[in-house]
Amino acid sequence: MGGKARHRRRESWTTDDDFLDDDEQFAARYGDVRRSSSGNVLHHTSDTTNRNRRAARKADKGDPSERSRSKARNSGSKANRAARRLEFVGSVTAMDAAIGRVLGLLDQYNIADNTLVIFFSDNGGGGASDNTPLRGGKGQMFEGGLRVPCIIRWPGRVPAGKTSDAFLTTLEILPTLLQASDVKPPQDIIFDGFDMLPVLQGKAPSTRNAMFWQRRNDVGARVGDWKWVDSSRGSGLFNLKTDVGEKQDLSATHPGKLVELKQHFAHWKKQMDAAEPRGPFRDF
Repeated sequence: MGGKARHRRRESWTTDDDFLDDDEQFAARYGDVRRSSSGNVLHHTSDTTNRNRRAARKADKGDPSERSRSKARNSGSKANRAARRLEFVGSVTAMDAAIGRVLGLLDQYNIADNTLVIFFSDNGGGGASDNTPLRGGKGQMFEGGLRVPCIIRWPGRVPAGKTSDAFLTTLEILPTLLQASDVKPPQDIIFDGFDMLPVLQGKAPSTRNAMFWQRRNDVGARVGDWKWVDSSRGSGLFNLKTDVGEKQDLSATHPGKLVELKQHFAHWKKQMDAAEPRGPFRDF
């Protein structure tokens, strides 16, 4: 989708003892859990993140010892990679605990059956994450930068404990939420996605057959199982059905398919150039 939602400054976040129980042990272990005054967004800051911010401020102020430690953290040493991995795992653990509390509150207030929860990443893992067997990571056109896990919970409406390999994207989220909320979309708006609940319920196959990406000069196109990438990190034509790791470039053996995907991308680009309004996303 075209952009990310911007959260308000941290100073505007307020605690609500009626919504979250006073749990000093939890806060000491996992950080400060706060919510917006509207009660619809959870903000969680882990102790690890706070330590990193304090260290960064010290380095900016010229603290020699912190500048030295910061340089070590940014090095490619084995010890540094292990430290970054530990921080990453700690952040995931803290996030998991915070989300667990939110889900618990939905049960506590008996609104879980009437609440659709969608959890996913906005991009592939970067830094200390491990995207194996996918190639690449955050900011790249390869599957490691684009393919992300998505967990959906809606008791009684979405089957629990099931896994779907259907071709779905974040473009499907808005139409899905509108349908789930019985809200009619504006008639003059063309949506790029569709209601994916029937797919998740096993009632219908996904109608998604293509997806296109562009980030600065890097581009990517997927049509069916075929994927074309042209980027600063590498290029090629891949069949994701047999090569999800995008290891074997099939450009030379399937030149016709390469031309086909490039044509699909050009058509999509023409559509996007003609679409208005695009506002700040025009120059992405």
